[in-house]
Amino acid sequence: MTWIEELQQFSSNGGLYHKGVSPQWGEPYYEIVNQKMLKRKFKPGDKVRIAVKRSDTDDPTVFDDVTILCFGEKMLECLTKGEKEHENRENVDHFFYFEIKDISLKTKARPDFDLGEILLPDSCFLKPDFINGFDVVGNRDKSGKERETRYRDIIEKFHMGKSFDNDFVMKITPKLYCPYALVSSEAEVYIDIPDLKDVIHVERCKTGTPWPNKNLLCAYNFDKYNQSGVLISVPRGEYHNVNIVCVWKIVLQGKNGENIEKEIISMARIGKLLQGKEKKDNCLEISMMHPTMDVLKGSLHKYGKTIFLENFMEAEAVIIGRFSDGSHISLRNTSNSILNSVLFAASMAHYGYDIERIAKAMASEQEYEGIVDIWSFRYDKIQAGAGFHSGRERKNGFPFSFNGND
Repeated sequence: MTWIEELQQFSSNGGLYHKGVSPQWGEPYYEIVNQKMLKRKFKPGDKVRIAVKRSDTDDPTVFDDVTILCFGEKMLECLTKGEKEHENRENVDHFFYFEIKDISLKTKARPDFDLGEILLPDSCFLKPDFINGFDVVGNRDKSGKERETRYRDIIEKFHMGKSFDNDFVMKITPKLYCPYALVSSEAEVYIDIPDLKDVIHVERCKTGTPWPNKNLLCAYNFDKYNQSGVLISVPRGEYHNVNIVCVWKIVLQGKNGENIEKEIISMARIGKLLQGKEKKDNCLEISMMHPTMDVLKGSLHKYGKTIFLENFMEAEAVIIGRFSDGSHISLRNTSNSILNSVLFAASMAHYGYDIERIAKAMASEQEYEGIVDIWSFRYDKIQAGAGFHSGRERKNGFPFSFNGND
């Protein structure tokens, strides 16, 4: 079976290596399945035995008599020694859900179990956000408002005091994970808004690696105040069928020193783009991140590939195609109507929304072109407002229905 066939089978299985079999350690979605199972079987105050398997060890590390404190968003918070939190907090630790290979109950929590009796008075685990499930909505709203205030400051500096009373501002962050020898990169960003009868071509768009992870390539027209991305403003209103497209062109160095050219098209397709409920709600953030197709090649079972496979399943369409002859291969189980819409939008961006180039392409007058990788993510609705981030509103490309291991 080729890597393309493996991905197609993985997609048809609904994000599972084996259809009907819940994810095991090291497989995509094991983290989510394990979290659901733990919440169903255990509760704060239970003493458990945990076996943790990390990628750099051959055998699991076992922790005995561990007391569960709370179920975090990404990790299980625990008291690892004794009956109370030490002053230096050295006996409080966490275990990522994707690392927990096995867990068993040793002693059930007392009926009158009280976190306040074993934790220090200023412990973060006594805050409602942690007790009720860690990163709850209230906490996100707070961090979102802080983010919006920060963006307002950035926007004012970036646009040199321009008033945005009648506009709202989008911060678009196209990100491409590319862990290979990069010779050069460039990006063109387009925002196609049919209701405005306009396609915004973002000028001054640069590419670089502004974050600590130097394998993460970013397209931006703004890179100051610890923020990078593409900032644009549009009149406040309600828009439909908006396409945000980033056309990446990168050159990689091959094993023998040769240059390998690649084109990748990243797309966010938005059903409704809405102004904020209040006048002050004039900011929104849209993150567009995925790996190069090379990352998905080879065995799907390789440890460390799970996050990219989950990213692959979030996409509504992942396509390998060639615009010059219309040939393409769909890697996701995508309907023909969606496939055609994505291919049309991608081709428009590929030709820079240039009518003459598109006409030549339709008349088959252009030269033979190389293969293009296309990633499309769907959002039913995006609304400007405090704390908005596109990752919370993305419509998954498949129905998530894993129940967890029993």
